[in-house]
Amino acid sequence: MKAWGFSRARPTTFDRPAFPVGDGVTYYAVDHGPSCRWNSATWEISEALLPHLRIVLSGQSTWDDDETVRRVVEIREGAIRNPAILAFQQRSPDYPHHRR
Repeated sequence: MKAWGFSRARPTTFDRPAFPVGDGVTYYAVDHGPSCRWNSATWEISEALLPHLRIVLSGQSTWDDDETVRRVVEIREGAIRNPAILAFQQRSPDYPHHRR
């Protein structure tokens, strides 16, 4: 992703949304594009989702047959499958994922 406007500009994150660039100057560059451009974001997301909709609606038994759908299912039967979510929420890797 490219930040615009300043030679020293760079994208930031919600965890670190700003950084100092000079004497009393703070640069902020979290991407709010989807919220500012909701209509085009809605169309883009819909176009990406539509090819997978029939598989998702067919139920869990079909999800593993499609690589994209299989990879985006984060929780199945109450168990969190993504270790990054467990780490972020400081939860046990064992179901029922109690907080540590």
